[in-house]
Parts: sequence; structure tokens; C-alpha cells
Amino acid sequence: MARTKKKTKKSTPRRSTRVKKKPITPEDLMAFKFISAPQISPDGRRVVMVHKILGGKNEAISNLYMANADGSPSPSQFTSGGKDRHPRWSSDGSTIAFIGGREKHAPQIYTIGANGGEATALTSFPEGTLMAFQWSPDGKSIAVSFRDQEDSWTQAAIKAR
Repeated sequence: MARTKKKTKKSTPRRSTRVKKKPITPEDLMAFKFISAPQISPDGRRVVMVHKILGGKNEAISNLYMANADGSPSPSQFTSGGKDRHPRWSSDGSTIAFIGGREKHAPQIYTIGANGGEATALTSFPEGTLMAFQWSPDGKSIAVSFRDQEDSWTQAAIKAR
């Protein structure tokens, strides 16, 4: 039996199609946009979410954005407080409640109509930590998790030292 030698085609060196990786720089971080806490409206047509970017002096700026659930058009800014987070729809979908940091060191719960408008403070807590809240099923009340700031750590006490 005669053996035949297989002919192989000489290949040329392959060019890499990979993009060369580079380390992330502080400037790159300033361009990142973070989306979190998406909440679908009770009728399933819209989504409210938190949009966060890093501003000057390494400060986070977070506002609520609204989008149609079908993706058209692209999300648009819904609040402008700069420290807005934790959006929650009312059971009938007419109102959105959220935690806003408009008053430094004293976050509050705000409400805004689902079609926009001016946000209104629902609470007037002293300095402290507002961790979370939840609408009641009928949309008439809100349960809140809040902790007062210890007196010796309030801004007034720190300033007095």
C-alpha cells in the first residue's frame, strides 16, 4: 500500500482582532453612567430607575430617569435633585415616591406625579439615616425605616467642637 503525503497549505500568521486592553483611568470613571433600582409601573408600561454619574470632587450625582418599557424613546431625566434614589410606584401608578437628599444630612421621602411635575417632601425627618420605605398595598400609607443621628454626631454638634 502506497502512502500519499497530505499537502498542507502554509498559513500566514493571524492578525489579532482583539482590542488591546488599557487600564481604567480616573477620567474614564468620570464618564461611566450607572443605572440601578429599576421599578416597573403597575400597568407595565413604564420603568423608573436611578441614573448615577460621578461629578466634580468625586461626588455622586443621582437622579431618577423614566423610560417606556418597550424601549422607545430613550430614557429621560425625571428628577433633578442630584441625590435621588430608591424610587417606588404607588399601587395605582399615579405617583412615584423616592428618597431625596436635597437637605444635606437629612434625607427625606418625596413624591412626584408619574407624569412629572415638582417633587413634594412627604416627610420632615431630622438628621439621620433613611434606609428604605414601602407603599402599603392600598397606596394610602408608607412604612419607613429611619434612624435618628446620635446627638453628639449631628452637624450642629460637630460644628460646635
